This record gives sequence, structure tokens and C-alpha cells, in this order.
Amino acid sequence: MSRKAMLISLSLVVFFSAIILLLSLDNIWLISIAGLFFVAGGTVLTTLISESSDLLFLLGQEIRQLFRPQTTSLQTDLKQFERIAESYRVGQIRHAESLVSSITDSQFRKGVRMVIDGFAFDQVEHQMYWSINSTKEEKAKRLQLLQVMIGLAPAFGMLGTLLGLVQLLFNLSANGVEQAGASMGFAMITTFYGLLITNVLLKPVTLKLEKNYQLEIRQSTLKFELVKLLYQRESMLRIQSIIKRELSYSMDMSMHSTQSTSSLLALTQTR
Repeated sequence: MSRKAMLISLSLVVFFSAIILLLSLDNIWLISIAGLFFVAGGTVLTTLISESSDLLFLLGQEIRQLFRPQTTSLQTDLKQFERIAESYRVGQIRHAESLVSSITDSQFRKGVRMVIDGFAFDQVEHQMYWSINSTKEEKAKRLQLLQVMIGLAPAFGMLGTLLGLVQLLFNLSANGVEQAGASMGFAMITTFYGLLITNVLLKPVTLKLEKNYQLEIRQSTLKFELVKLLYQRESMLRIQSIIKRELSYSMDMSMHSTQSTSSLLALTQTR
């Protein structure tokens, strides 16, 4: 069984478990669990049916990374690039070649190596632009997936509300007045969960990823510019000035990103 089939099966189990719980509601805990299962399970199930499971899996990995300490190799790569540029500029090609492998960013490393190996700049430019555009497309797909989920969660909240109201009317017609309160509770709490998942989880995560993606694209564009300067054998003063400016900007963004992640994590834990 494929991973997508397994995920869909699991989502179906969660979704229909919520409906079964609805039919036997007798306390607040069952109401809460059923409402959460209904909204979350329905949102994930519909997303899996409409989108690629691989895309959802990659998005899940990125979201988990948001709640972990952020590490970056940008400073190391740029400092190493300085050494490579200095060696290449004075004609120490072999020494420059020996330093290239220590660059951790694979696309940046490939661009630098192509310049040192003597490729025409048109080829280098094509390779790096292709890499940047591919990254943009991948990030755009993940953000689009989140936007789909942002629309689905409140929709399933409202669907749960309608289902609870139907159950309420059924109980009243069957003289099951004691079940009316539980059905009404389910009707209300699914709307609450839909709004909670959307506004406390999905929207903040989307905004956070958008900022991260913008920073990644900025850094990729910078690396392309540095490769271009390497090809042109520009002065080290200009290269160092650009690197210093970017490291300062990245440090400011990193501090802001850490503060935002801490706030998001604290809010999630509070909820």
C-alpha cells in the first residue's frame, strides 16, 4: 500500500470515528474529541485527495522545523566563498578548486565549480536561474497547499455544525431531549475548532513560511550575484562589502524569526 493510500485510510478512520462518536455523545470530553476529529480529519482527508501526499509530507517536515532551533550554513558558505574568490582572482585555481567542496549549499557549490572549471557564463547563469525558479515553484506549491487547508478547516467546522443541528432535531423528534444538549455542543464546538485550527495554527504557520521562503530566495539571488562577480574577477573589496551586508541582514532576520517561532510555540502550548 502506498503512503498516500495509508494516509487517506487513516484520515477516513479519524473522520468516521468522529461521526460514530457523535451518535453516542454523553459527556463534554466525547464532544470535544469528536469535534476535533471531524474538523482535523476532514481537512487532512480532503487535502490528501486533492493534492500530492509527497507535497503534504514535505510541508509537514518544514512545519516541524519551525519549532526547532534554526541553524544556517550561510555564514560558513560566504566566508568560504571569500577564500575561493581571493584564490581564483590571483590565479591559484587548484587551491580554489580544493575549497569548493566545503560549500554546503549544493547549487551554490555547483555554480562556483562551473566558473572555476571554465564554463561559459551563459551556462552558469542558466543553471542557477533554473535552480532559483525551481525553488520558487516548490515553495509556491506548499504555500498553496496551506491556503487550501485554511479554506477547508472552517468549512468542515460549519459542516460539523450542520451535522450537529441535524442530530439535535433528530433527537428532539425521537423524544431524546437528554441528547439535545450534547448535539448542540457538537454543533458549536466544530465551528470553534475550525476557526481555532485556521487562525492559531494554519495562518501563523503560513506567514512564517512565507517569510522564510522570501529569505531563501533572497539568499539564492545573492549567491548568483556572487558567482557572477567571481566569473568577472571583481575586487575583493566589493565582494566582502556585499557579503558583510548580507550577513548583517540575515542575522537581523534570524533574531526576528527566532522570536516569532518562540511566540508561536508558546501560543500553541497554551492552547
